Amino acid sequence: MRGWGMGFRPEHMIYVEFDVIRVFQEGVPNDLRNVRAFCFVDSQDPEESARLARYKIEQSGWKVLQDRCIPTKVSQANFENREWGAEAYNRASQRGFAIVFVGVSEEQGSKDPHPVQLPFQSEIDLAETFALRKKIRVMGQCLYYRTSECDEMIEAHSIQRSGVLSLIAEDSEVFVPSSSHTDLKRNNGRIVLRRRPIGGVSTFRGFCKRHDNEIFRPIDDKFLVPTTEQALLYAYRVLGREIAAKRDALRNYETQLENPGLTSATRKLISDMAIGTGHGLKNLMRQKEFFNASHRDRTFDDIRYVAFCTRTKPSIVFSGGLFPETGFYREKIQNLMGGNLDQLFFSFAPMADGWAFLFTWHKKSDISSEAFLGSLAYSQRASDRIEDLLFGMILSVCENLAIAPRWMAARKPDEIRKLETATSSGVSVFASHEMRDIIDGVKGISDWEFDSVIDSRHST
Repeated sequence: MRGWGMGFRPEHMIYVEFDVIRVFQEGVPNDLRNVRAFCFVDSQDPEESARLARYKIEQSGWKVLQDRCIPTKVSQANFENREWGAEAYNRASQRGFAIVFVGVSEEQGSKDPHPVQLPFQSEIDLAETFALRKKIRVMGQCLYYRTSECDEMIEAHSIQRSGVLSLIAEDSEVFVPSSSHTDLKRNNGRIVLRRRPIGGVSTFRGFCKRHDNEIFRPIDDKFLVPTTEQALLYAYRVLGREIAAKRDALRNYETQLENPGLTSATRKLISDMAIGTGHGLKNLMRQKEFFNASHRDRTFDDIRYVAFCTRTKPSIVFSGGLFPETGFYREKIQNLMGGNLDQLFFSFAPMADGWAFLFTWHKKSDISSEAFLGSLAYSQRASDRIEDLLFGMILSVCENLAIAPRWMAARKPDEIRKLETATSSGVSVFASHEMRDIIDGVKGISDWEFDSVIDSRHST
């Protein structure tokens, strides 16, 4: 089987009603009153569904006056005797969302007119958006601090092609989360796992050919020992990818905001995303200054790392970074709306006799990083397996991962759905997911088994 997630009719979705008033909408009777918006959202998250419904209502020319009911989980059977409801439910199962506006109009000769969905057109063309994203990405820029030495830009691998991806590949292919326009549209915005050639997996345009080869030689040509220099380089490569992704996303949002046809709702949505992305990029660039200085001055003692080591055969490889907001038990670590944020990086790292889950951070991020890892250490008293916590963490916060086809082939259909649900958790801008919820949703699926820990803070 070469792919999962071709879509299925949901057994349940979220239903919510609002009282609304027209702001702008062509073809609506002038005396229309007592208008309600009946919304169906193909989601299991009530809060996400309500936020999405409000946005769609405002985007289509209406204003929400008040909620008519709390977001409620419904099935198709709830609307068997309501023609408009059954039709809207089916449409939502195909497209991810459906809305029906119903009101009273004397002009139409009825105080209880038959409900008709009013025209709705999104001002965002997804195909154009994806084409713009691709165009922006191609530009690229080497992020190394010695820019005068740069040569040609390349598709650099954030996860090593020969030393890591080849460990899990089958016929030079691996499974990865797919965020292509076609897959997202077909699956109502959900991430699905697709089999892809390793040549195009985890690439980014963040380093030129010369610097990608020279800088990362100590980790590309050697197993993790680990040393503080190796830990720095694993984090530095992740940092480059994170900066490239945020930089491209910000350019995309800024270009979209130049579109004069945006509704106020969509303009606010994109503007808010641009502000958040800019905030994240600013903090990434701050981290880059720290790592640049430590690399340039070879002050590797600035770097901290913790490596969870195992001899088990690798099934998933990954790399990423996060600004720790909460711990593994929902405890607050740092306010992401604050100014200077601490950052923690994590990577799959091959060792001579196995592999390691490597955490790395700069000493400037000691407070939040140590609090996050302290939360992980608490698992020994809370009867949680560290393997389950780390596996769920990866699926919750990291989209830069690849999965072994042999491991996927051994998974049951319900496990595949759980994996895809977990990797989709951070896709919607309307969702607010908690890492712990994702961890609990995939508990027991991982085959990881760590047998030792190497902590630079305790080494002599």
